[in-house]
Amino acid sequence: MKSPQNQRCSAENAQFSIHFDSELLRQIVKETLQETFDLLDWPIGRICLTEEEAATACGVGRHVLRDLRLAGRLQCSKLGKRYVYRRCDLIEAMESGKVASSNSIRRGRLA
Repeated sequence: MKSPQNQRCSAENAQFSIHFDSELLRQIVKETLQETFDLLDWPIGRICLTEEEAATACGVGRHVLRDLRLAGRLQCSKLGKRYVYRRCDLIEAMESGKVASSNSIRRGRLA
């Protein structure tokens, strides 16, 4: 019979290999991060944010969201007199990778 010390040595020398499907792992990480972000920075019980709240959450001025909305690059809904934004629409606009320069906004065009 092996002594406990011999068993420990053989376990320490054992090599293990775990393989994950990279696409499955990527999806798990993406969903986990999304759930975490949802818990951290979105007001509890809110479905959407006003333009002012959404601008603050994104770290930009209201005019930036307005310009993107008017250019058709940011989806929103109008409830009463206010434009409101869903989290998924804000994230989609940010992830689109399209950046409008301040010069093109002043000229009335969004690059």
